[in-house]
Amino acid sequence: MIAEKFAEMSDSEIMIVRIHLFSSYFSTAKVTCPAMFALRYASAKGGVENNLALEQKVDKPVLPGAGPAALVKVLHSSLNPQDYKLPELPFLGPSTIPPPAIPGTDYVGRIHETNIPELEQGDLVFGTLDLPTKYGSLAEYVLIKGTDGIAKLPKGFEESRIDLQLFACLGTAGLTALQSLESQTSGAQVFINGGSGGTGTFCIQIAKNINGAARIVTTCSAKNFALVKELGADEVIDYAQVNVVESLRAVTQLAGRKFDLVVDNVGNSPDLYWQSHSFLHEGGHFIQIGAPNLNLGYAFATARKLMWSRLPWTARAKFSAMVVKTNNEQLETLGRWIAEGKLKAVIGGRYSLGEAAQAFAVLKSGKARGKLVIDVAGYLSLE
Repeated sequence: MIAEKFAEMSDSEIMIVRIHLFSSYFSTAKVTCPAMFALRYASAKGGVENNLALEQKVDKPVLPGAGPAALVKVLHSSLNPQDYKLPELPFLGPSTIPPPAIPGTDYVGRIHETNIPELEQGDLVFGTLDLPTKYGSLAEYVLIKGTDGIAKLPKGFEESRIDLQLFACLGTAGLTALQSLESQTSGAQVFINGGSGGTGTFCIQIAKNINGAARIVTTCSAKNFALVKELGADEVIDYAQVNVVESLRAVTQLAGRKFDLVVDNVGNSPDLYWQSHSFLHEGGHFIQIGAPNLNLGYAFATARKLMWSRLPWTARAKFSAMVVKTNNEQLETLGRWIAEGKLKAVIGGRYSLGEAAQAFAVLKSGKARGKLVIDVAGYLSLE
């Protein structure tokens, strides 16, 4: 009967029936995707930390059809300023990271699925995403594209009973510290502005214990003096009590030698660069890492410094604005240093996934000590 009806129809009538059947199927069929739990924000207005919601049925990422990638079951993550600064940028934030989005870039976890020949299911790995994306690491799974942002945990770490959370701290802060000190030579005089934060604590150790700095001067609040000295700082300036620039002038005059390298992890004082000729020698290097915000005003101020430092008649030290790059070999190096005890990850706070908003608030206060770690997998034990 149906065949006879189709035989009587024109080609256009048959096409209409097919379209109707096709649309009817998809309007009633239930299309399901594998789900995961994740911490997401629907908007960054008013602050990422004020918009976080723990959701149970978020689509799980899948491996792309082409290119190396790994789907990692996240155990722990750690927070970085970029995790809130980029999403909270007016206009640019929501256009580059359209909400709802999952924050977080750093991770340590186990391979769930991969097409990378050197990795296999069950391997413990750590690393970081290139930049904050719509699908971050504060979730049950995170997708790592490419091989630069992922590394195996070093051999022998299990026998050493090293805390896995230490590896969650290395991705962004560890790479930033390591790359910011690439121009440092053995015997150098180094000033690190902001020594008690995530990147600063790594900077002090790498500059002194790995690169062989002769002297390290850093800034922090009085409560963190003991910490930064333990990590390798020779002199500490309390930024809350004295003028940092004047103190640096006094330090260099007393030592009879200016600094070879300045690493600014804070970025909230333009005078630090514009007055650096009084404490940083002409052949030195000023590296900007920290930024109070990422707006157009900061971009203009940075461009001005870059241009001014390259004018031949200014007699200024070289200025660089640091942009961290994911690097598999450097991640492996950082992991090995942790396993060998050459590098210490300072964890200033440990939070559950449900307490991530509190961790973001601490990070945004500028008072965070070391790294703030989020226990992602621990959420499963609470269900």
